[in-house]
Amino acid sequence: MRRREFIKIISGSALAWPPAARAQQRSVRIGILLLGRAVPTEQLAITSELARLGYDEGRNMTYEIRGADGELDRLPMLTRELVAT
Repeated sequence: MRRREFIKIISGSALAWPPAARAQQRSVRIGILLLGRAVPTEQLAITSELARLGYDEGRNMTYEIRGADGELDRLPMLTRELVAT
């Protein structure tokens, strides 16, 4: 009887492992640097495509959007800011 109990325990833990492994997935962070003004994520084409692939903002990914407002001189500073966050 002990052998059967052991096999049941091992089988049960093997079935429970994949969901537990998926629960430990890291959240993805995407930095978006725009030459113009920063816009809401709903207005960016990349967000709908990523959502189609299963990436949902707030659940398993976040967006960091920075806009240079047409000032090229601001791009290096905004890039550093994105990397730092």
